[in-house]
Amino acid sequence: MKIGVMKMNRMEKMLKKGKIEKLVPINGGGLTGEVHLLEYKSKKYILRRCRDAEAVREYISIVEKYKKYGFFPKLLGKHNTDLLFEFIDGREVRREREFLKTFEQIGKIAAQINKVKYKGETSEKFVRRVNALVTGNYKGY
Repeated sequence: MKIGVMKMNRMEKMLKKGKIEKLVPINGGGLTGEVHLLEYKSKKYILRRCRDAEAVREYISIVEKYKKYGFFPKLLGKHNTDLLFEFIDGREVRREREFLKTFEQIGKIAAQINKVKYKGETSEKFVRRVNALVTGNYKGY
């Protein structure tokens, strides 16, 4: 499986010389604590520091499965248990028209996700994370 367009030695250099800071959303979230912002040569990237090789494989398979729908950031590279993604600036949705367009896009994404066939049982970890999203209690992630 081809991963990104970045050569490993370039990514290593970025990890060594870039500024890395943990991303914690203002309103909570960031359940795994793996997501970081990498700034290198005035450019921003998203760095996911996975706990192990299994998590790396899991994220790569998710990106590969859904990249055709165009709502995931591009996976640029992998080094050990680090995955580097493009940074996509957020935007505010305070105007009603923007707000409705955003929900329409979210609905389209949810429709694509719902088309995926799933076999097996839902893991306890997944259920805990969904419950955390509902309750806002993110402790232990």
